[in-house]
Amino acid sequence: MANNLMELSKQKDKSFTLTLTIPQGDVDQTRRQILTEIQKNFSKDGFRKGNVPIDIIQESISADQLIEEVASKLLSNLYGQKATQYNLNPIIPPKVKFVTEPSFQQDWVVEISSCELPEVEIDKDYQKEISKLNKTNKTTKTDNGEQQINGIFGLIVKLSHVNLPPLLIENEIQHRLSRLVDQTNQAGMTVSQYLQAKNLTMDKYQQFLTSQINQEWQINLSINQIAKDQKIEVNKTELEEYLKSNPQLNDNSSLASFLLLQQKVLNFLKTL
Repeated sequence: MANNLMELSKQKDKSFTLTLTIPQGDVDQTRRQILTEIQKNFSKDGFRKGNVPIDIIQESISADQLIEEVASKLLSNLYGQKATQYNLNPIIPPKVKFVTEPSFQQDWVVEISSCELPEVEIDKDYQKEISKLNKTNKTTKTDNGEQQINGIFGLIVKLSHVNLPPLLIENEIQHRLSRLVDQTNQAGMTVSQYLQAKNLTMDKYQQFLTSQINQEWQINLSINQIAKDQKIEVNKTELEEYLKSNPQLNDNSSLASFLLLQQKVLNFLKTL
């Protein structure tokens, strides 16, 4: 495949955009590969199965569908190659935008956007502030577990800063709205009915989700950073024991590992 002109643009919020110029020859080659695969099982009156001419097959398929399949094959391969080449570690699916109208008669110029894990900044005096909180709780006898954890999380949000990429927030909102659709369907109601019952508009609900997403990422990234700074880790034995106690997480060991790490970091913070 011919070389592809490319420009990488990275932002401070850890988002990035790859601009790919894909030669028309590469587009056409991929189109023919896809049509050849379809040809193997394609049937049409007057031809034996597998022997229908490529041009006739293309006429039987919508142009939009064929362009979508060509783009999917071309861009998934190129995106993976360029992510490796430029040492990119995307954490969400890419968003694709055609700069030029996709056509088999010209080069394609495409922008692929995603983001890496955002960075967090934590106030250097966070340990001192959490220590003050712990002492205050003990003095006022309000140091029960849940209150203490909520207080620590509140301070982490106050003492840390994260600039989340809009793409990440958009991706998270879409996931949560999809879950809401599933949940309301199971409950025999629509999303509109659910929001009406909560006295919310869709705009206000998305604003609520945005605030929630920002806060959750702020806490989770801070937990990871504190664990890194304090060299707090989860070893294999600890994870295995944790999974025995929480078998519902057996299919998601990454989540189990993070929850255990969070627990260990909180134990550290509660002793300050």
